[in-house]
Amino acid sequence: MMLAQSTDLPAVPSETLKWVLIILVSIVLVGAIVYAAIKSGDVKKTIISDDPPPQFDRVPKRYNHEATQERFGRVESRLRDHDQKFERLQAEKHEDDKVAQSRNSRVMFALGKIAEKLKVDIEPTE
Repeated sequence: MMLAQSTDLPAVPSETLKWVLIILVSIVLVGAIVYAAIKSGDVKKTIISDDPPPQFDRVPKRYNHEATQERFGRVESRLRDHDQKFERLQAEKHEDDKVAQSRNSRVMFALGKIAEKLKVDIEPTE
């Protein structure tokens, strides 16, 4: 009651009254827009008829221990075969290197003999 008595509407500046009314109308408009957006977001729920009723089957397990063990057994076997092949290739390479070194030594010895007969100095290489 006291507020109503102390407020004199003609005493309120017209500029302040104008802005208060603009703010109130803006709040009402924003509220209406938000309310409309919320209500338009409600979608009617789809009802699925149960004719025929849905059937649910169990899917087989994705993890099969025996199949996994068998697969890893095959992988280990292949790795073992590859390791043996790699070792065999390394041994062959080692033998080929020995043969090449022996042949290289014979060629260098023969070149030394030829240079000796021609009386030519050969500079050593690395």
